[in-house]
Amino acid sequence: MTRVKELSSAALVVVVGVLGMVALVRSKPSPGTAEPERPLPRVRTWVAQAEDLELTVTSQGTVRPRAETTLVSEVSGKIVEISPNLAEGAFCTAGEVLARIDPRDYELRLIQARANVAQAEARVAQEEGEAAIARAEWKTLGDGGDADPLVLREPQLQQARAALAAAEAARDQAELALERTRIRAPYAGRVQAKLVDVGQWVGPGTPLAQVFAVDAAEISLPVLTSDLAYLDLSGLRLEVNQRSGSGSSGSGSGSGSGAAGPPLRLHAQYAGEARTWEGSVVRFSAQIDPVSQMVHLIGRINAPYGGDHEVPLEIGLFVSAEIGGRRADGVIPLPREALRGENRVAVVDGEGRLHFRQVDVLKLEPKRALIRGGLEAGEVVCLSRLESAVDGMRVSPVEDAS
Repeated sequence: MTRVKELSSAALVVVVGVLGMVALVRSKPSPGTAEPERPLPRVRTWVAQAEDLELTVTSQGTVRPRAETTLVSEVSGKIVEISPNLAEGAFCTAGEVLARIDPRDYELRLIQARANVAQAEARVAQEEGEAAIARAEWKTLGDGGDADPLVLREPQLQQARAALAAAEAARDQAELALERTRIRAPYAGRVQAKLVDVGQWVGPGTPLAQVFAVDAAEISLPVLTSDLAYLDLSGLRLEVNQRSGSGSSGSGSGSGSGAAGPPLRLHAQYAGEARTWEGSVVRFSAQIDPVSQMVHLIGRINAPYGGDHEVPLEIGLFVSAEIGGRRADGVIPLPREALRGENRVAVVDGEGRLHFRQVDVLKLEPKRALIRGGLEAGEVVCLSRLESAVDGMRVSPVEDAS
């Protein structure tokens, strides 16, 4: 009997525990069904600002001399003297004697030519005197008619005068040959190469030296024809028209050499540092390259070895160039990465939503795009690239400090 009571008490305890557990489970509040919050994508942004800018066109090329000349001998003989300035890299002044050919043969020829002139002058004087006597005699002894030219010695006088003219021409030629024994620099320049030395015999046409002008250096800069819209070349065209109107011979659009063209700035690494030289565009090529569809602008740097330049602009140096162009007012410069395709940008509104918009691109530069329409100053432009970006999506903008 006692064993039955114990089992009954244990069963009762179990039943009460189960019922209590069921009651606790049923009284537990049900969990909510709210979706977890997703973090917004962070994007770099740029605040659009309108600016007044001077457009530039970039190019590159190699510096070359304005003029380059190979000096040649015009007479034959032995080189008897060389100037210290006839050396590679040396500078020379205009008209400076760089070399001298043995002049003795030409001095003797000049003496003989001058003697021939003196003889011819004496012959002319003699014939003029005899002609005067013949005219006087005919006037006294003649019958009043016209005298024969032979009687008045006119042919003899003409022959004497012709002989004098020939003698004077020979004298002038001898003087010119003697002068040509002195090889002179055609302009202020620099010697690029020395091709002769003392004791060498040279003949007409023998190359003696190569020199180039130092008053100015030039550079040919290829630019796209589309980039010409950003440059003001009216000064060059005006200069060509003025030359044509004045009767000067030209070579088309490439004939201008002194017109005031767009400003030019050259950049290069020289002697371990970044250097800059300033000049201007003075003309442009006579035709467009049929393969590249580029036109070559010719820039000029005055006094490349002096003037206001910190270091000389050496011939043969490869440089990059910035050509100053027209002024553009109220344009908005953006980093190139802001463009989506050719003419679209992503704008972030005040609520942090992304909107795609077409813009009017004035000019594309290596690192930025110049916008002239479709975007207002103060608007926030997205720079980051988002995968699966859609119009109206929300983002977390972070302004780009750069």
